[in-house]
Amino acid sequence: MALYAGAFDERIALTIAQEPGGGGVNAWRVSETLGNVETLGRTSHAWFLESMFLFSEKNVNRLPVDHHELAALIMPRALLVLGNTDYEWLAEESNYVSCRAARKVWEAFGIEDRMGFSIQGGHPHCQLPLSQYPEVEAFIDKFLLGKQDVNTIVTKAEMFKDVDYKKWMPWAK
Repeated sequence: MALYAGAFDERIALTIAQEPGGGGVNAWRVSETLGNVETLGRTSHAWFLESMFLFSEKNVNRLPVDHHELAALIMPRALLVLGNTDYEWLAEESNYVSCRAARKVWEAFGIEDRMGFSIQGGHPHCQLPLSQYPEVEAFIDKFLLGKQDVNTIVTKAEMFKDVDYKKWMPWAK
């Protein structure tokens, strides 16, 4: 729920969404096309109004918005999304596509250093691996501690380098 807090509470300078899965950063439309992942029809009804589920399965393309737009609500503040490919149900390909789409908003305003993502496997669920420490530390240093000489351009998802994320974003240039 970090994403919702970051989107709707402007006091939050930095949002870190760790392995958010369905209902987090993931795009419902993309998740619906993947394998055994959390889709709108297979997520907990505790998180959403019951009317949201009218858009599950074959109706997912009728959603008026998707979660890349929720992530973009955090802009101009900072967002770092951490993913884990070891858990299929997290639908990290959907996370990747949604992050790419949301990042376009930060890029349009010339502040792409405020939105990053790092997706990798090899660690237990929701445990920050040593390999992602540098990204987290950089975002904390820059956006919470005010250190401006820190590089926060982070777009790590090597396993999805061949995913045609642009097909989901016909509006993007």
